[in-house]
Amino acid sequence: MRDRLPDTIDAAFLASSGKGTGREYCGDLSIVGMQRLAASLADTDAPDLQVRLHIGRDAGGVQCLEGEIQGVLHLTCQRCLGRVEFPVQRTFRLALVHSEAEADRLTDGYEPLLLEDERLVVREVVEDELLLALPDFPQHSEAETCTLPEYRDDQETVTVDEKPNPFAALASLKRN
Repeated sequence: MRDRLPDTIDAAFLASSGKGTGREYCGDLSIVGMQRLAASLADTDAPDLQVRLHIGRDAGGVQCLEGEIQGVLHLTCQRCLGRVEFPVQRTFRLALVHSEAEADRLTDGYEPLLLEDERLVVREVVEDELLLALPDFPQHSEAETCTLPEYRDDQETVTVDEKPNPFAALASLKRN
C-alpha cells in the first residue's frame, strides 16, 4: 500500500498482471482545482478528503478500480442559503473498459469507467464520484435550525403623489 495518492495511475500494468493482483493507494486529496464540483459548493475551504483506491483484477479477471472517499463538503442550504456541512462517505466499484461493447458485457456490481488511454486521472475519478454523492436539494438536518436571512425593514417609505384621474372629466359629462 502506498501512503500517497498519485496524480495518475497507469492501468496498462493490469494487462500483464494476473488475477487478484493490484495496487492500493491511500492519501488525502484537496478539492481545490475540482472546477465542476466547485460550482456546486458554498466554498472550497473544506478539509482534505481521505481517499483509498485499489486498482487490479478481481477473481473473474475484470480490470477494476475500487475506492472509498471520506470527508466533508460545504454546500449551500436551499432553505436559508447558509452553509451546511455535508458528510461524504462514498464507496465505488468501477470496471475499466476500453469500449462501450465491453461495458455492455459487464456483470452486475460494476459501473463502467471508459478509458480513453491507459492513464487514469485520480482527481477526475474522485470528482465524478463526489458529484454523484451530492444531494439534489441540500439543506440543514432537522436537528439543526436554519437561520433565515434578515430582511431590512428600515428603508424609507416612498410616497407617490396622486395624479388626477384623466377620466374624471368624463364622469362629470355622464352626470349631465
